[in-house]
Amino acid sequence: PPLPLLHVQPTRPERWLSWAGWFDAHGLDAPAAARGVTFNSYALVIHAALLGEGVALGWAPLVDELVATGQLVKLVDAPVVTSRGYFLVRPPQRPEPDATHVFRRWLLDACAGA
Repeated sequence: PPLPLLHVQPTRPERWLSWAGWFDAHGLDAPAAARGVTFNSYALVIHAALLGEGVALGWAPLVDELVATGQLVKLVDAPVVTSRGYFLVRPPQRPEPDATHVFRRWLLDACAGA
C-alpha cells in the first residue's frame, strides 16, 4: 500500500506549503481524498518521515543533510519555489545596534553566496 501523506496543520495565513499546493505546482491533480496524518509541528512531520510513517514535504535548508546522509530520499528533483520567506526585523524608532548591523551584513552575504 502507498505511504500516507504527512501534513502540517493548516494556519491562517497559510505559512506551510500544502500537499494541494505541491500537486498544483507540479501540474498534477491532488488525490480526491488526500489521506494521511496531520501534525501541529513541522518537526513532527519530518520525524514521522524519518520513522517511515509517510511522505513529507521538506524545506531544503532543513532536510538537505538528512537527504545527503541517506536518512530521507527525494521523490522528485524539481523543487517547488514559493513566495514565502524569512524576514529580519527590528523596531523602526530604535537605532540599529552595531551587533545587529554586523549580523545583518553577515546574513546577507551568506545568503548571496548560497
